[in-house]
Amino acid sequence: MSHLQPLVDEYVDRRVALGEFTGRSPVVITSVLMSFAHVADVAVDELCVDHVESWLSSPRLGPSSRKTHASKLRPFARWLVHRRHIVHDFTAGLPRRRLPTALPRCLSAEQISQLIEAIPYRRDRLIVLTMAHLGLRCIEVARMDLEDVDVNEKLIYVRGKNGLGQRTRALPIVDELWDALTTHLSESGIEHGPVFRSRERPDRGITETWISELVVAWLWRCGVKKSTGDGISAHSLRHSCAQSSSIETYRYALCRPCSVTRASRLPSCTYGRSRRACERHSKVATSTASTDHHAARGMRSLIAKPRAH
Repeated sequence: MSHLQPLVDEYVDRRVALGEFTGRSPVVITSVLMSFAHVADVAVDELCVDHVESWLSSPRLGPSSRKTHASKLRPFARWLVHRRHIVHDFTAGLPRRRLPTALPRCLSAEQISQLIEAIPYRRDRLIVLTMAHLGLRCIEVARMDLEDVDVNEKLIYVRGKNGLGQRTRALPIVDELWDALTTHLSESGIEHGPVFRSRERPDRGITETWISELVVAWLWRCGVKKSTGDGISAHSLRHSCAQSSSIETYRYALCRPCSVTRASRLPSCTYGRSRRACERHSKVATSTASTDHHAARGMRSLIAKPRAH
């Protein structure tokens, strides 16, 4: 057993008891700290910044993962000092590196079509279609509930990541996505609760982490994702949707300014952007009108028809 393992367990248990770690945070943070414990297998009072740098220099970690891992280790080191397990914070000398701002990685229409064609399962294909058509995050897909689907207006009320589980915006559903959604619901026998559910536990919805891993697995299998750290992930579908619909979305938003009613807190603008943000992005969209217009038409035609199950 590693010298740090009992301390990691105690640290996570105390933070959970205080309500500071919720959801999957205890599992994720324990995994990160235990990976450090396996690399720095020395007495606790012998830990130093060299052990941290050796741990972060693993070729399996990209720049973003290194920053995330370090951000999870620093509070643990300060806790060890506070609990008097060590005298000095061994992460104090670790430099804080800022990541360069990277352009979002988008998938082409051909890549999205290739991804959809590789998925034989109705539920998984609908997840990809929903993210590609509506630009949803994994957590927003995981939160999709049958009560959030407006049958009369063909709308989906999205529970955004910063909305604390509340509805943050409403998005229209195109006919092709609507057909795939209603087919999934009827064949699955879902009458209430989560739209996307676990196959092993049909009474439970699937988590955003599982959705991300699921989409990445299909990206690997269909050949769209070719290497670790290439920036291709489930979130790429969100960027692809934003790129393909930039002209229509921003022009629609300029004609119909965003306003949120106090009762429903749902923006009247499709994507809930402020007028200033819409004006700023519309300049970029206008400068690339012809390119984005053809990209939007191409992607809609390719991802519109889900395969028959």
